[in-house]
Amino acid sequence: MYRLVSEAQQLAADREAEVRFGFPSLLLMEQAAAALFAELAGWTKRRGITGPWVILAGKGNNGGDGWALARYAFLAGQAVQVVQWEPPTATNAVSMADIAGRLGIPVCSWGTPEALALVTHAGVRIDALWGAGFRGPWRQEDRSRMAELLSLCNLYPAPAVAVDLPSGLWSGHRQDDPVLPAELTLALGWPKLTCFLPGLRSWCGTIKSLALGYPADAKAVAQGLEVGDFTTLVPRMPSGSHKGTRGAVALAGGAPGMSGALLLAARSAAAGGAGVVSLYTDDELVPTLALAEASFQVRPTSRVTLAKAKAWVAGPGWGRAPERAKQLETILGLSCPTVIDADGLVAWKVLVEQGFRHGGQPLVLTPHPGEWARLVGSDERSLELAQRLAGDWNCILVLKDSATWLVSADQLAVWDGQEPGLGTGGSGDCLAGLIGAYLARGLPAWQAAAAGVIAHGCVGSRLARSSGWFTASDLPGALARFENEQRQNGNKG
Repeated sequence: MYRLVSEAQQLAADREAEVRFGFPSLLLMEQAAAALFAELAGWTKRRGITGPWVILAGKGNNGGDGWALARYAFLAGQAVQVVQWEPPTATNAVSMADIAGRLGIPVCSWGTPEALALVTHAGVRIDALWGAGFRGPWRQEDRSRMAELLSLCNLYPAPAVAVDLPSGLWSGHRQDDPVLPAELTLALGWPKLTCFLPGLRSWCGTIKSLALGYPADAKAVAQGLEVGDFTTLVPRMPSGSHKGTRGAVALAGGAPGMSGALLLAARSAAAGGAGVVSLYTDDELVPTLALAEASFQVRPTSRVTLAKAKAWVAGPGWGRAPERAKQLETILGLSCPTVIDADGLVAWKVLVEQGFRHGGQPLVLTPHPGEWARLVGSDERSLELAQRLAGDWNCILVLKDSATWLVSADQLAVWDGQEPGLGTGGSGDCLAGLIGAYLARGLPAWQAAAAGVIAHGCVGSRLARSSGWFTASDLPGALARFENEQRQNGNKG
């Protein structure tokens, strides 16, 4: 796992380095500039970018990073020019700008014809306007100028790199706030939480952190999940395991025309190592599903109380009939770890609105953005809201998206998948079944959810690389191989 920090914690680490360890802030800025130049020199070479580097520099310390970067580029013989948004005011930024001026590095101010021409003809645009120092809300003057800059960048596209995080992103970001999008975001010290927030990740492009000489780590507000975490989260299956010890998963779902979702979830539960998989569905679907997969037991939903399961998955292809809420309540009353997905989330909302309080076994809810909006009754996707509801509902939330968040009342983690191939119908059903298998194998809910998200994300990326666009029916087979491959091949994604 890697750590994500807030902008405030990054600044606190800066202050601690200076006050506690006597580590000059100007030295940190110098290290940042050296790391930025090394990374950008390699990146532009690999991309075949030959045009000038145009650095957009703000008045604060992010601008200071930009001025120092300009010096490294200039002394290395790289064509570089600085467009200053405003004259620097932060002490270190003033010092770095003064050195750049004495070297004769070209500079002009935003709004001049020269600046507009530079932005339109840049080989690469480097955003060092605000970074982690932006606190919002937007001043109207800056909002208008940013709108002008964005319009120009849209008319004359060029590779764009953000220093620390794209300018305009901040913890209080609102939908109508302008953001300068980046193809590459170079995080100084540690990646910033803001870049991964629901709805904001797409502004940042590829995110890469550059290690600096901090004498002490910043406090993490969240953890980033990595493929290497999988085998730590999922214990090896004992060699003497049999179907009775590998865990039994029961799945409730299926409605006319949607039984495929239940089968996908069930096949993924088997792919996750479950020894016994049982399907509970409407009476009229029992014969059809029994023929569709001979490996699974298929029974009517009326018999859920007789199930001998270690974990439940409720909702794939279930439909939204009024009786689903009562059926879900019955399942939750069995005191088994439970995953609620898809139409099960609609039933969950009905129960919550009726005053239902879950106080039993581990519970994992897996909404995609549209399901989340229906659950909460708005488009708000803040982690603060998610953590509050995770506490109220006594559950783990898996907020599925290109960057998938795991949220509990006191923990946050993110899987930065960025795999559009997984945006296919039935993919979420596979994830639900997989998490159900890990719960049945005895994993705590947080570990089961994290392991499921990692495996699902890695397998999706592999399928995209090998096959291009794929369907959810391709996932269970690949998921079945994933665990052994990870143990044999050393945690490679």
